[in-house]
Amino acid sequence: MTGHKRLTGIRLITFDVYSALMDIENSLLAHTAAVWPHYAEDVRKQLIREWRRLQLEYTLISSLLQQGHVPFRLVTRRALMVAVHRLGMTVTEAEVAVLITAWERLTPWPEAREVLARLRDGPWALGLLSNGDEDMLQAVAQSLGVPFDHVFSAAHVGVYKPHPAIYHLPVRELNLPPEAIVHVAGAARDAMGAKAAGLRCVWINRARDRVLDPALAPDVELATLALLPDVVTDA
Repeated sequence: MTGHKRLTGIRLITFDVYSALMDIENSLLAHTAAVWPHYAEDVRKQLIREWRRLQLEYTLISSLLQQGHVPFRLVTRRALMVAVHRLGMTVTEAEVAVLITAWERLTPWPEAREVLARLRDGPWALGLLSNGDEDMLQAVAQSLGVPFDHVFSAAHVGVYKPHPAIYHLPVRELNLPPEAIVHVAGAARDAMGAKAAGLRCVWINRARDRVLDPALAPDVELATLALLPDVVTDA
């Protein structure tokens, strides 16, 4: 293998769910088509992107306000309602329920299942580390076709990424040194959060984005999950 650093001494690999493993936009397109059949795909894509942007914005606001944890399902619902309002669209309560449930039925990136199956045969534990509520993450985990040893949810600590408390969950619960954990991030701020917390990080950087702080750059950047099994090793 050439062109990528190899990460050794790994005892746990954690995965971001909603960006690293799941294809949010393409997954939600079919669901939005059922709700808004008269809108063009470009409009529905705009809605999905605004929904996702507001969802992430609200997670940051919720963490900073420190007025109690807002469950991710409720974050997702409130973000949807604002996105629909901003785009001048309408939605019924029944349609809202369908769209929120769609987050438990997202489609993985094409290579995700095969990569996870390869990693499952390795000497490390596998975990999900995500903003999602635990029941949402368990539903997604079942769809991926491999068993996960651990599910670490933002609900367990009451704050959202990139707060260090989330990345410290496996350190605290499994008594692992941070350097024995590799977090597979799906977004720049997730990569920065993992590095700030002392974890090693592989960023699946499909959009060829950049981190805001170069000092918190990931150890490895990959365009897809496909090369991940060649990056990690227990040696």
